[in-house]
Amino acid sequence: MKKAQQKKRTSDSAVKVALIGALATVLVAVVTSIVSLLQNSPNISPTQTNVILTSTPLPTSTPLPIPPISTFDGAGAEGWTMFAGEIISVSNSYLSASFLNDNLTGYFVAPLIFHGDWRDYSELRFDLKSEGGEYYTSGFTIHGDIYLANNRMIAQRSFDHRPSEDWELFIISLKDDGKWTLRGGATNLNDVLANITDFQIRAEYGDGADTSGLDTVMLVK
Repeated sequence: MKKAQQKKRTSDSAVKVALIGALATVLVAVVTSIVSLLQNSPNISPTQTNVILTSTPLPTSTPLPIPPISTFDGAGAEGWTMFAGEIISVSNSYLSASFLNDNLTGYFVAPLIFHGDWRDYSELRFDLKSEGGEYYTSGFTIHGDIYLANNRMIAQRSFDHRPSEDWELFIISLKDDGKWTLRGGATNLNDVLANITDFQIRAEYGDGADTSGLDTVMLVK
């Protein structure tokens, strides 16, 4: 009986030794493979024991602001719309409008490219013409010849004459020069210029049948 037990223990020991040997062989093979991979990698040195791979995004540059401009040289009104009027054509590279008999003053309404911070700009420029009807300066819901809004804060400015029947260039200062009327809680012009949400240019100047044209609207630094 003792001889049988001793023979079984010897057999069990031999199996354990065989298993340990097999595991050692596998471990050596795995380590060899890892070393080989490290040596053949162009980005990882085989002497590095702690390698952390990270993905770092490439730095991006903030583009410089591009001054908005509408020249009407292409097709369409470039996003301009009308308040109390209608665009009748975009021909000869300018915007032409007529007006409704509704006791309201018509305005050209600028597109979204003119919305945003205007404080870096010194001037607003555009070409304007108007003809027909009897010139008026009050009533008919006039809100200035230039209307700027930052939500509820408003700045408006009036001309001292009607635009010419031929083209006339208007250069409007974007500084507190005493010619801006502020409303809606604005204490200075920059309160409004900080975030323009609405920009309109008066288009209707005559009581009766009249038309107007707008061309080359731009901001200048």
